[in-house]
Amino acid sequence: TRTIRAGQRLRVGPPSSAGEVREITHRVQRGDTVWAIAQRYSVRPADLLKWNNLDRDAVLRPGDDLKVLLK
Repeated sequence: TRTIRAGQRLRVGPPSSAGEVREITHRVQRGDTVWAIAQRYSVRPADLLKWNNLDRDAVLRPGDDLKVLLK
């Protein structure tokens, strides 16, 4: 068995059905980048920009909410 350690992040929820897309909201934290947020959710940075109507030069500010679509 694997041990859960303090500070780890766990994703908990029902498994998604094939083809089902869930929309979640990510609140930007200090130091977040589009690339880092995309990596966290296993999505492409270009998709994250598209879903949120942002261009490549967009500045993320703490407290901003970003839409993330998960399969």
